[in-house]
Amino acid sequence: MGCRAGMVLFALVAAIGCEASDETGGIPPRPASTPAAAATPVDHAGLALRCVDAADWECAAHELQQASVPEATRARVVAALEAEAKRREKVLKLARPGRDRLVAAQDAAAAWALWSDVSGKPLPASGRRAGKTAAKEEKAAAHREAAEPKTFVPERECCKHCTTGCACGDSCISCAKRCDKGPGCAC
Repeated sequence: MGCRAGMVLFALVAAIGCEASDETGGIPPRPASTPAAAATPVDHAGLALRCVDAADWECAAHELQQASVPEATRARVVAALEAEAKRREKVLKLARPGRDRLVAAQDAAAAWALWSDVSGKPLPASGRRAGKTAAKEEKAAAHREAAEPKTFVPERECCKHCTTGCACGDSCISCAKRCDKGPGCAC
């Protein structure tokens, strides 16, 4: 049934293709696009504002760099980025030491760096502090990871090698059965 349906579908597509082709048997050319549609300018200012409304800060910065945008739009995006960076600073101040503080510091530092790139102003002191906090937390995380004891699991010796079944405790059972025993010496 599936083969027959596929053949019918193929025949139908072939028939439609033949009716749509020109006298030479080829596929008819597509109509040329209008020159006005191809030359439609992209509204980078509008896109930047939509990115700000969606809190997509990298998108907003990218759109500001694409073309000259009105100064009012640039100022609005810079103000929104500054507000976001300050919001991330507050999150950093409330974050617990460890991974939470590391992520919050990285977020705040990234927001201030993006603000600096878009505004053309140097990184403020709070942005530098967030970067230093991120570096300090990364160093502390690396130190904690290095200080954790490495657990060594010795290779166990097998008392029985299962060639036709699965290991279950100290014996082998059929793999279709459920093992109710704890780990044993069978491999």
